[in-house]
This record gives sequence, C-alpha cells and structure tokens, in this order.
Amino acid sequence: MNEEFEIPTSIHEQSSIFNQQKTKHITPSNKVAVLSAFPIFITDYFGLKIISGSKPQ
Repeated sequence: MNEEFEIPTSIHEQSSIFNQQKTKHITPSNKVAVLSAFPIFITDYFGLKIISGSKPQ
C-alpha cells in the first residue's frame, strides 16, 4: 500500500486496499484496478508465519 514491491510487514484489510485503489485510480481517472485474490488465498491457506519466513512451532 506504499507503492513498494516488498513483502508487507503488517496485515492490510481488504477494505483499506480497496479504498487506496479507489482514491488513487478509480476516482481520478474513472478506471477500475483489478487486484488478484491469490496473495490472500496463499496467506489464508499457509498462514502468515510460513509466508513471512518464520518457522512454525
């Protein structure tokens, strides 16, 4: 959400992501930005600790 291509250090709510996209792209240019659900699926399936590199206990 900070326009950097990096692994996030905190969890962002989907509504926050949508609001950022709406503010930056939809409202000013009347264009829709489509986000992939794949990262959310991977996080839900494997868990945040595995994704971030932490070893599960």
